[in-house]
Amino acid sequence: MSEPEVSQKKPRKRGRLLVVTALAVLFLCFVPSGWNYYRVAAVQNALTRNWEITFGKEGKPDAMPGFLDDKVQALLGDKENRWGEQIPSVVYRERVRAMFRGRIEEVHIYYPVDIRGDLGAALLHFEGLRKFTFFENEKHLPTEASYKLLCQRLRSAMNLEELELGGGQLTSDAIAPLAGHPKLSRLKISYSCRLTADVLKTLKTLPSLTTLEVKDICGPDEEEWNSPVLHARFHDALPSVTLELPKP
Repeated sequence: MSEPEVSQKKPRKRGRLLVVTALAVLFLCFVPSGWNYYRVAAVQNALTRNWEITFGKEGKPDAMPGFLDDKVQALLGDKENRWGEQIPSVVYRERVRAMFRGRIEEVHIYYPVDIRGDLGAALLHFEGLRKFTFFENEKHLPTEASYKLLCQRLRSAMNLEELELGGGQLTSDAIAPLAGHPKLSRLKISYSCRLTADVLKTLKTLPSLTTLEVKDICGPDEEEWNSPVLHARFHDALPSVTLELPKP
């Protein structure tokens, strides 16, 4: 091969290397965004009513240009499905927004009616999850089994620090899988029709617990929850925890 031919091949090789490098960089830049889209979709797909959910900061992410958010809204439209869920304008818009959110450490779910998949498994995709809310005021949904599976999964969310659970079928047995969680420091339980004072067994195993709030408890144990005797038991068992219990 002549010297001029060798000289021509070197720039071509460098050019190909630059193209491959640029493509690799672009791919690596888009992977986190695509992963966020997938994770948000997985949480939404695990719920019956899946649009009143906050992932990280509510509304448009700071990193997302306003014109782009408006364009996505215009493309998706406002059509509602037969259950009244604004699928195009809320659910898919939130998935696109997630691509600009970066690290998501908070997920807050309100009035989902029921869990129709393994919500906890979907949440574990958020490795940095620190705060989680799941609130439903239906008396019979989600079921006790659904709450128990959710708590089993959350026990593996090692960075979880703040947890709020609300629902009619929340029981001490459903919450029991949280036992021993190393970082859980704030816990709020509300709107249960079945929660008993036995939950104290689980609470005593949480080494980082600093704040406990139990409110709006109804059902057969409502009177006991309002009892000063029960309050004294909780204060004695959790001396270093700030307690807010149902008022007697």
